[in-house]
Amino acid sequence: MRIRGISLRIEITFATTLFFLVWGGAVSGTKFKIEQIEVISKGKLRPTKILEDKNREQVETSQYGGWLNRNLGGTGFFRTQKDGGRWWLVDPEGYLFISMGLNSFKANNSARSVSIMQAKFGHKAGWLSHEMKNYKSVGLNTLGCWSDWKQVRQSDTPIPYTRRWNFMSTYAKKHVTQGRRQDYYAENGALFVFDPEFEQFCDEHAKQLVETREDPYLLGHFSDNELPFYKNKRYGGMLARFLELDKDDPRYIHTYQWLVTRKGTQNTGAITDQDETNFQQYVVATYYRIVSQAIKKYDPNHLFLGSRFHGGAKRSEAVVRGAGRYVDVFSYNYYGAWTPSRKNMDLWVQHGKKPFLITEFYVKGGDASMKNHEGAGWIVPTQVDRAAFYQHWAISLLSHSGAVGWHWHRYQDYDDSKHDSNKGIVNCNFEWYVPLEEAISNISHQVYPLALFLQKN
Repeated sequence: MRIRGISLRIEITFATTLFFLVWGGAVSGTKFKIEQIEVISKGKLRPTKILEDKNREQVETSQYGGWLNRNLGGTGFFRTQKDGGRWWLVDPEGYLFISMGLNSFKANNSARSVSIMQAKFGHKAGWLSHEMKNYKSVGLNTLGCWSDWKQVRQSDTPIPYTRRWNFMSTYAKKHVTQGRRQDYYAENGALFVFDPEFEQFCDEHAKQLVETREDPYLLGHFSDNELPFYKNKRYGGMLARFLELDKDDPRYIHTYQWLVTRKGTQNTGAITDQDETNFQQYVVATYYRIVSQAIKKYDPNHLFLGSRFHGGAKRSEAVVRGAGRYVDVFSYNYYGAWTPSRKNMDLWVQHGKKPFLITEFYVKGGDASMKNHEGAGWIVPTQVDRAAFYQHWAISLLSHSGAVGWHWHRYQDYDDSKHDSNKGIVNCNFEWYVPLEEAISNISHQVYPLALFLQKN
């Protein structure tokens, strides 16, 4: 029996320990102990899996972070392959790779942050050199979205990175009048996939990908972030959004023609749930076909990592089927759950036939002296609980054969009043949260043998 103090320094959580002492497989011969505790959040005790093992030595890795114990053949660029019953990323040299990273690996740019950076590191280059050593020492191997990838790539300590291109949001800003656009998608969530100019725009926009086409450190490309591909309270159903547009709007015209082809002119008013589902899949497939063609035309070497699905999209078979033909790796920003749903993960792999990457997740600590009023992540009492949450997600993901990595959101806590929330692994003074730092390293240093162990147990 283990007791953990989790709220106002009052020890109220009782933990039941479960030990798994089975060998982790013939390849690694490594065994692990998984402990189940409970952490309180939103007034409930949440079952949470953590590693009992601490401070293991890091496995030997390639210059990219791949596991030197297993080579599937290198192509000079990152790719995916299913091997031994699970999906893997494969690094440019052919070694098994699981992507572990942070989003927004960059320093806050406020006057206060710049002053602290100069006092601690002398200049931005000093910060970068210091923090990249920390990044690698805890076993992180990828720069997630919104990171300062170019400066890191030009440094003496490069690391695999990702890029995001904002095809849809850039098109909306540059090619649609303000009268039609009230946010970066459209006035009512009806994406511009049927605009006659969109496909040509994507082709022009994708010419920028040539810059890094030959770079082996580039993991892959995100096309956008959190597009409204699912039914929600703000926009309603997908088909209804498009049919509410002006009748001279090309999106309405295309949608109406699609409906007539399916149902005939006499039945276009009788919209069924199946119509909604089929149209949702059609919209997703149209977007993914157009952007994937543009991406692969100008960069055939790197992975298309999707558009960072979120919300109800993670539960939609139609979304998965629509994107699966064109994407190399599904990406999901995952909030609203203490544990990633096994049902959802099965859905992505079984119907999409591709692996997946979790591209946002986090919780905030109540002991960080921050308001924590912004953001989708839940709140837990302490930094120790944040650390437990990180390991719980890592273990839950590694237990699924389709998971090829995760990116915590984000590197540093915000330092402005609008975003006064504890999301980072470092605070506004560039100090690492020690429990979270240790939790990350304990997973990362043994992530490959741990993945094999969890696959068998």
